[in-house]
Amino acid sequence: MDNTVGSPEGEEQQARVAGAQQEATPNEPQQATKEMPKYKCHKEVHALKIKNIITNPNSSVDIFFENEEYLPKNVEDEDLIKRLPHQPGDQGYLVVYKDGYTSWSPTDAFEEGYTLIE
Repeated sequence: MDNTVGSPEGEEQQARVAGAQQEATPNEPQQATKEMPKYKCHKEVHALKIKNIITNPNSSVDIFFENEEYLPKNVEDEDLIKRLPHQPGDQGYLVVYKDGYTSWSPTDAFEEGYTLIE
């Protein structure tokens, strides 16, 4: 719930938004005033390139890796499953961060940002 509604702070915020909207012409898209800050990745992660993803009847998925020395991984985490590709094509990388957080990355983004260190 927004605690600023009806307060002087809320009215001031609404006035700033209304003023900004009036300054923009109706047919001109609003643009950010400056570019977002840039960051360079310097994390160490564990990752495997994904070969295939199979959806199971219980809605979990089995992830198979290009390097067949690693067994398939069964994933039940709904948030991770939503981020995985659900169509043929680039299957990307399964990425595990230092704190145990597991994520998915598209191949190009991963390979541009990380170098194998073994």
